[in-house]
Amino acid sequence: MHHAYPRECPYPHISGTTSPKLPEEWFEASGKEYEASEEEMLQYIQSSRRDSAKDVAAEDLMTWSPEEELLVIRPLGGSLPLPVDAPAAKRSVVLLAAAGSLAYALVQTIKSTSFTSDAVPEKFAI
Repeated sequence: MHHAYPRECPYPHISGTTSPKLPEEWFEASGKEYEASEEEMLQYIQSSRRDSAKDVAAEDLMTWSPEEELLVIRPLGGSLPLPVDAPAAKRSVVLLAAAGSLAYALVQTIKSTSFTSDAVPEKFAI
């Protein structure tokens, strides 16, 4: 996807090999303009037309890396467990209590409205 839509899906570089910057930050660091002039754009168009005329395999155009990077998440403070967030714990308890009371009310409602086959309908004389 990063080749078809490079603005929406940037190429996945290996961690620590790049340092992305905003255009303004890059201009401050390098002093070079970050917008291409029309002449530079035309040069790139001409060079891509010349390169596309060559017989180049699709595999050669792809920047594929044999490196595999596994995601490892480690706690910041060493091996100590993270402290329990008190507001989040309270919300969980309240949610559990609300779900339990709703389930109990639903069961009671179903019990009171269900008819059993043993019940004989009553007859009333008017």
